[in-house]
Amino acid sequence: MINLKCSLPFAMLMVLYLTMNSCNEQSSSYEESSSSFDEVPKIERNPIEGAWYLVWGEYNGNERIEDKPFQVKLFTEKHFSYLMKSDSIQWGHGTVGTYELENGIYREKFLYSTNSANMGLTAEWEYEVKGDSLFMNGPIKIINAQGVDISEQDDRLHSMKEVRTRAN
Repeated sequence: MINLKCSLPFAMLMVLYLTMNSCNEQSSSYEESSSSFDEVPKIERNPIEGAWYLVWGEYNGNERIEDKPFQVKLFTEKHFSYLMKSDSIQWGHGTVGTYELENGIYREKFLYSTNSANMGLTAEWEYEVKGDSLFMNGPIKIINAQGVDISEQDDRLHSMKEVRTRAN
């Protein structure tokens, strides 16, 4: 049987030792480095992270403009979610998934959706951020849940243009 009276102080000493040792390593490396703020690496902020309201859209040539936002889309570092009005009153469509940005391309993968046909789907869009506006055009590529490119068979290809404004 383990003697807790002996092992607890030993464990506390080990934690104290490791903590002090790691602090000493950090402080010595800090002292060796320059103290100039000019050399601190700048962290690039994700340009779309935050909350966005969809304020204008064109779907298959039909323009949709409303007095109030008809979609709210949230972006964290790697995830997105949105809730969209299916008509002018009812919020009826929602999706959650992951996304990545690469050279002006926004790629989203639908993990959960109120439209089961979208589950597992990956869509690529062209995107551009100008000030507090996010412009999206596409989708330019659609891959189904099995990993097959269905861009040419899907009638949604190049059918949407959207403008969002930053909500925060």
